[in-house]
Amino acid sequence: MIQQFANRKAELAFLEERFRDGRPQLVILYGRRRTGKTSVVREFLNRHEGIYHLCTKDSVRDNVARFGATASRCLGKPFLGAVDSWEGALAAVADAAGKRIPVAIDEFPYLIEIDAAIPSLFQHLWDEALSKNPQAYLIICGSSIGMMETEVLGTQSPLYGRRTGAWKLEPFAMPDMRRLFGGLDIETFLRVWGFFGDVPAYFLQYDQGRPFLDNVKSAILTKGAFLFDEPLLLLREEFREPRNLHLILRHMAAGHSTPGKIQNAAGIDRGNISKYLEMLQETGIVGYERLEHRKRGGIYFIADNFLDFWWRNVQPHGSDLEMHNVDEVAARIDFDGHMARMAERAVRAVLRLKGWRTTRFIFKGTEIDILAYDDRRRVCLTGEVKWQSRPADHRVLEDLEEKSALVQPPAGYKRELLLFSRKGFRDEEGLREKATLWTPETLDAMLK
Repeated sequence: MIQQFANRKAELAFLEERFRDGRPQLVILYGRRRTGKTSVVREFLNRHEGIYHLCTKDSVRDNVARFGATASRCLGKPFLGAVDSWEGALAAVADAAGKRIPVAIDEFPYLIEIDAAIPSLFQHLWDEALSKNPQAYLIICGSSIGMMETEVLGTQSPLYGRRTGAWKLEPFAMPDMRRLFGGLDIETFLRVWGFFGDVPAYFLQYDQGRPFLDNVKSAILTKGAFLFDEPLLLLREEFREPRNLHLILRHMAAGHSTPGKIQNAAGIDRGNISKYLEMLQETGIVGYERLEHRKRGGIYFIADNFLDFWWRNVQPHGSDLEMHNVDEVAARIDFDGHMARMAERAVRAVLRLKGWRTTRFIFKGTEIDILAYDDRRRVCLTGEVKWQSRPADHRVLEDLEEKSALVQPPAGYKRELLLFSRKGFRDEEGLREKATLWTPETLDAMLK
């Protein structure tokens, strides 16, 4: 079983470094839901017998009472169970422990939703008590990125300038995820990455002992499974206006990629579409890529691989899946079509890992799969990605050469061509004279 904090060495090292520092600590740890923040924090607290409190949307008094009961049990100090305020509870814990005891307040934005004065209260607590106590080590966690960045880290927040460290937890980098799935062949791993994505709570649903299709059916398409309705729950937990965001993602999955087209298809007020897209970008659900041939403008896309698959292939079949027609729906899904797009993403991701700057070219019906620049070597790379059941041949190269002629590289940049093929190449020696050739095995070597 893959542990949820696996490969989070950098995050744990950051928390350990703050712990060894002899000064009072107010650490902010935040990031998108399901990325494993709680697992990282719990692992750190277990190492130091720390205290963990998960905030709820009950009253502030209820949260304080539950925290006091936990602290009393962990420290063996019955009087902590009687505290009636956050000021009293956290200051008393710092004094009563007799040593450095880390305290984590998880889902802090829930407290702010209950009482907007919470940031001011914690500012006063830090300024008047904790910042003067060298034993103090307080971790504030949150999954609502927008609220954490405005209400906790933002310049208008009462807590601004108080943090002694902050870390935004991101989804797994592709090489780290590959190490976790080292027992899989590279093609199966790319499918896991392309369908389950890079968020720990999602890819941890994959059972390496079962065939890939069985995993998709049981973990994604089956009613009651964790991932079956996860995207809808994610929107409800993360945003105050989930309905409009659901409409946006549904129409993006249908092929609309510019603000105007998305707004028209979804029937959303033109004045709000930019705000909604920005909110989705902040959480990593939606991405934006500039189009190389335009001075202004670009395309929006569903950046999370699992969510992209879900909105394209699960949401449209919701009624059938509610009736448990899993096999029938699976037979209608174009798995290779989805994976063809994910293979393009994988190649772009590996290029970025190697220092390339990637962009997009879509113009008058012509789309180039890969367009990247190595600004150090002054190279413009155009590429074609083929996820098909036969080897690529010279016709693929000729098509790429024709499309590449539409790209005007910056002055002084030389052109290079890249062909990626799932099943290798016909006349590999001849193709290699004009292009760099990649296969899934090439990506595997580059991820190690």
